Amino acid sequence: MPFKQYICSASLIGLCGFTSLCSAVDHYTLQPVPFSGFLNDKGQIAGTQSVVGNNGNSNTHAVLWENGTVTDLGALGTDINGYSQSSAVAINANGQVIGNSTVYDQHGNAKGQHAFIWSKGIMTDLGALGTDTDGIGNSSAVALNASGQVVGNSIVYNSNG
Repeated sequence: MPFKQYICSASLIGLCGFTSLCSAVDHYTLQPVPFSGFLNDKGQIAGTQSVVGNNGNSNTHAVLWENGTVTDLGALGTDINGYSQSSAVAINANGQVIGNSTVYDQHGNAKGQHAFIWSKGIMTDLGALGTDTDGIGNSSAVALNASGQVVGNSIVYNSNG
């Protein structure tokens, strides 16, 4: 059964609640941490994994497992120390992944969390419905369909933030 093959491969042991055993991918080293993921009908799995960036920082990123390969989907920016964070929420039959990522201003200050969609190697910020008086805005992805339409939520701020 294909699903058992995926589960038993070293990079996917985490689906069973064990520790994933991954190595260098896209200039990041995946760390052995518990993994949770989302599976589509093609056997692709979107999840969240701890990675170590080029600068040595430990980051948490959305990742995609496909045909024995792990792809780091990245994040929507980094802080001044190079830290970044993203997490996967769902994957559709076309391999599009939705999730959430911390966003930062030009100075590396965290400015909330935004929903994203990742498709064919590109992560797109879905934005937020406004910000508070400090410029912080939040949104989150919840689900997507086969056409890539995303359902989510966002905090709407009034004129006082």
